[in-house]
Amino acid sequence: EFSSVSIVLVGSLNPKIFTPDWFARYELLSEKEADSAEVEIVHQQVTKFRAGWLGLSVETNRFVAETTDHPIQLRDLVVRTFQEYLPHTPIGMLGINRDMDFSVGSIEARDRIGFMLAPPNVWGEWAPYIRAAEGKSHGGMMSVEMRQSLVEDRPGGHIQAIVQPSTKIKNQTGIYVRVNDHYEIDDPGKALGCEEVIGYLATKFDDSKRRSEWIIDRVMALKDA
Repeated sequence: EFSSVSIVLVGSLNPKIFTPDWFARYELLSEKEADSAEVEIVHQQVTKFRAGWLGLSVETNRFVAETTDHPIQLRDLVVRTFQEYLPHTPIGMLGINRDMDFSVGSIEARDRIGFMLAPPNVWGEWAPYIRAAEGKSHGGMMSVEMRQSLVEDRPGGHIQAIVQPSTKIKNQTGIYVRVNDHYEIDDPGKALGCEEVIGYLATKFDDSKRRSEWIIDRVMALKDA
């Protein structure tokens, strides 16, 4: 029902340059997209705007670009931005994130999945109280996080998934899953440019997206388990 992809870069950035006009000047966005952009703030500490398919938020240490419809276009924009125009920007970390909210049809199905991921019975005498309430007082699993720390295709980083009840889907029938695919260079705090990190984004994005969706599929499959 709701789906997005985001790319997060961590390093040393100058937020005030990342305006819609700047992206249009270098043909990273069209003139039409730039002219119709909804700009929230442009400041030396933070820039935020939305232009068509792209949402952008930049702080002095964090660059976040996200889309609901155009993941490949998002990757290409971020890669071109830093490879072609800002190659000396110090970037030491990369996150490729996949977010999805989906309905499982009923509160009962959502509870069953939550109880598979986090069995109430392990809480002993508290378990009946977790299961007891209904409506707004409904109890159960609120958040589960799992991490894979050994990932062989990068110097440092991890793959992490979080599963929670969806706040976007009505009637308490939805589940939210986020997969964070995190990359780090050997010494992120001493990055002299962004070549290594942007290289990971350029070459690993498709595999990362497929792997994240495979992980999300494992959660979705629990509906029929």
